[in-house]
Amino acid sequence: MNNLGDVAITGVSVRPHPNQATGLTGFVTIKYRRLLGLTGDAVPGAGVAGSNVPARSRFTAAGAPAIADDGTIAAKVSFAAGRTRLTGILVEGGSASTLPARCRARWHRTVTGGRFKSFSDPIIAPNRTYAFAAKLSGVPAAQAGGVWTNAITAPLHLALRQGSDAPGLGAGTLIKSIVSISLRNGELVALVTLKGAA
Repeated sequence: MNNLGDVAITGVSVRPHPNQATGLTGFVTIKYRRLLGLTGDAVPGAGVAGSNVPARSRFTAAGAPAIADDGTIAAKVSFAAGRTRLTGILVEGGSASTLPARCRARWHRTVTGGRFKSFSDPIIAPNRTYAFAAKLSGVPAAQAGGVWTNAITAPLHLALRQGSDAPGLGAGTLIKSIVSISLRNGELVALVTLKGAA
């Protein structure tokens, strides 16, 4: 381990050679980088104007990180800022960190009264666009789920929502649930269940 928290592991494996004369030996060295931080570490961007990360925020947990080709990371994180405990989606890349969504924060742009309640682990594309599924409180249960992304138009926006018309299928065909999401070539792809006229 170095002073930056990077860890290198070297291993050897041996397998039989097809002609049974000698074995084949393989060597590999893998370097693991400390990605976001460990429990108790300061959250990147804490207290920085525009980051939306409260001052004195420290990690309490982190979900599975999604990593873009340029090293940008998106992850569901839990953190403490003094006595306040929060969960959100943290995006860290280059010299900037942002918290585009966090629990109990209002999503007022397109959902009246909705507040983030929970998140899935985010996904990220090679070009740094990201997406995540979330549930809202303060709205009817049949409309609580959705997918937020910056893939179609920046900044972060609600791309799909339970209980709304399914894009391209006409009025009356509603999204019942969102099963999974993916980012392909800068486009959001979702597997959904539908209800109503098809």
